[in-house]
Amino acid sequence: MADIESLKQALAVSRDNVPLLLMLGEAHMDAFSLEDAQGIFEQVLAIEPANPMARLQSAQLLDLRGRSSEAILRLEQLNAEQPVFAAGWFLRAWLALSEGDSKGAREFYDKAVALDAALASDDLLKRIREAGGRREQAPPSNPEPQRGGSNQAGAFF
Repeated sequence: MADIESLKQALAVSRDNVPLLLMLGEAHMDAFSLEDAQGIFEQVLAIEPANPMARLQSAQLLDLRGRSSEAILRLEQLNAEQPVFAAGWFLRAWLALSEGDSKGAREFYDKAVALDAALASDDLLKRIREAGGRREQAPPSNPEPQRGGSNQAGAFF
């Protein structure tokens, strides 16, 4: 955990330093200072409105405050605008699972891990599977003609 006071001192010299602000916001989250964290992430978004990490952390804070529907809406927007931001898909998987959407959770988890294998979580995957979230089976890529059936075109199984 980063030292909050040291980060504040560094920011006194460089107020708009987004990486430092993000570190400070995360340090506040680690210390469960949710209001302070939200203020920091809002400050980042005032500087860089599209910053994916600040948007992700803001969604996480909404969920922690029991506003999961709003958090999901923000993540849907983030994922649509930044489809290669793996952490957004990963948090969306957790939220889908908490909302009882195991199929969606598996889809979002698979997207996150495909984008960043370091996000793979045995715990989350186990929970998704236990809730019924199984990987969709892809249709066969080369359908074979039916055995013993019609030899007409289009007779596949």
